[in-house]
Amino acid sequence: MQGVFVEGVGGWALVNESEVRMLAAMGGCGHALDRFRALAETLNAGLGGGRALCRLNNRLSALSAAEDADAVCRVRVWEDLVPAVAYACAFLRDAGSSQWRNCSQWLVWMLSARLGGNLVEGVLPGPGLRTFQFLNDRFCWGYDRDVRWVGEMPPSFWDRLSSHEEPLVREAAAASDPRTPGKELERLARCGGEEVLDLVASHPRTPARALTAMAENPRVGYTTRWRVAQNRGLSARALRRLAQNGLWEVRLVAASHPNVGSQALEGLAADGHVQVRAAAAAHPDTPRRVLRGLAGDAETAVRALAASNPSAPVEVLEKLLSDRISRVRRGVVANPAAPGPLVAPLAEDRAMGVRREMAWSPKTSDDALAVLARDPKAQVRVAAACNENTPPGALAVLASDPDCQIRSCAAANASTPPGVLEALAADPEVGVRACAAANASAPPGVLAALAADPRVWVRSAAAGNPSTTPGVLAALAGAANADIRSGAAANPSTPPDSLAVLAADPEYWIRAGVVANESASAETLAVLAGDEDYRIRVDAAAVLNRRREPREAADPQGEEPGGEEGRRR
Repeated sequence: MQGVFVEGVGGWALVNESEVRMLAAMGGCGHALDRFRALAETLNAGLGGGRALCRLNNRLSALSAAEDADAVCRVRVWEDLVPAVAYACAFLRDAGSSQWRNCSQWLVWMLSARLGGNLVEGVLPGPGLRTFQFLNDRFCWGYDRDVRWVGEMPPSFWDRLSSHEEPLVREAAAASDPRTPGKELERLARCGGEEVLDLVASHPRTPARALTAMAENPRVGYTTRWRVAQNRGLSARALRRLAQNGLWEVRLVAASHPNVGSQALEGLAADGHVQVRAAAAAHPDTPRRVLRGLAGDAETAVRALAASNPSAPVEVLEKLLSDRISRVRRGVVANPAAPGPLVAPLAEDRAMGVRREMAWSPKTSDDALAVLARDPKAQVRVAAACNENTPPGALAVLASDPDCQIRSCAAANASTPPGVLEALAADPEVGVRACAAANASAPPGVLAALAADPRVWVRSAAAGNPSTTPGVLAALAGAANADIRSGAAANPSTPPDSLAVLAADPEYWIRAGVVANESASAETLAVLAGDEDYRIRVDAAAVLNRRREPREAADPQGEEPGGEEGRRR
């Protein structure tokens, strides 16, 4: 890009426009000039520098090359580039190019993440452009989008969105803003497209009448109707209406909502669709008399969820203990409200899965755990080795098991005796030694030896162990390996002086560990509040503000110089 951008007194300027047009035409790209102008706007806004310019351009190229809306949101935009990419996408102006449309769609998807906190999680991913297409996608990025970038954007960004040429961008900017009033959201609910309706359905200020109207409108896409039932602000009255919706998917989401009342759950428990009845069986507010009926359901999934429901009465659990399907019996064992003596006989159950659940359970007696620690099935012994209630004698047996996975679990168990941990710290398997190095119950001498282990994995685990002595941690904080430094950066036992050094580490995640470390001094956090990465800056400033709040609450009379006038300045 040399010879295209020139930095002058008034900021970055685009030069040689005629040459850019000629090169773009020769390369078959008629929209290069628009791209360069957007990059110049981003540079002038202070959201990118010369070193990041090529990376920024590459991300825009990747967005432009995506073939459909779902592919647009799969483009990986590295977190430190998000503000710059968002700004450039907003300032692309050529409405005739696919690049412009793709970048607008990505921008809408990023803006929609502002509403993620208003949705009942665990049912559907979202909100945003990629809403339901990747319901079974194991990544489910819908809830993972970072919204810290929003605070980095200058007023010119929001002004640009409000006057954007693309109606989708203008409407999505309003529908994703948590401050948008209910009347405007009602208007958008009547005239917005599917992507905008998804945001209106996710918004905390959308009136209940607008939400129920969308859910019952057959002309609204079924995916938006699903989303309505996810809105965390729905009342029990609105959910009663949704529990009678013609789409079973809407009834399913309503049955999982924390605000759904017992009256609606009673009807949902008799639903004709098995997944809806299963959701009602799992809900903690389902009445006991309803659970009694669900315990006799013909579907295994419904009975299993009723068995694991903490609200299930004891007589229901007793009935389900003799269920012929092992999944149902496992549900009783996993139920935190099931009395220990009630499930004790299941330690000798014929099904391996039930015995494994017993080995995991904190209610299982010491005698039963000692038996389960010698179970012929490795999966059962793994569970017993992980259970902190397993008696020391049984853990000593498990620590000498021929299966290295079982020895690793015993090495990680906080109840494993110090003498046994000392032996496990010399295990030939690196994974076993790493688990021992991460065990907070390990003696300081053992941790000091593991901190000098020849394998990085082991030393990294010791660096993250809060029981490792400060002197050892100070040495590990200066390690050449980034994983070891990362463990020390997040360890509350690391000395403040070492954390101050790690605050200047070139790796982002190490500095992020220092920000999250409660032992980091205010001076160190103040330095990180000026970090080059906006994520570090935002998080460090938030931690400093939280630390100031208790002091301000303890001294409510304290005033800044000049009183109210001084605060305004």
